[in-house]
Amino acid sequence: MIGLGTKDDAEYAVDFVTDTGTYSFPMYWDDTKSAWVPFEIVNQPAVVLLSPAGDVIETWNGTFDADEVLSKLG
Repeated sequence: MIGLGTKDDAEYAVDFVTDTGTYSFPMYWDDTKSAWVPFEIVNQPAVVLLSPAGDVIETWNGTFDADEVLSKLG
């Protein structure tokens, strides 16, 4: 799992990680939003579930149910 921030600015991203304690996976910052394009992400939050080969299994744009995402892993 990785996190990819593009909203606001890099300082906000650092504050987000600090405020939420999101230290269990790496977080990256992309102020150009170019990383969104291949995954057809249109807003945040978004989740893209990839296979081990890097193929998109499913994408959720906007709010999502964490249990539904986790159910796709099994």
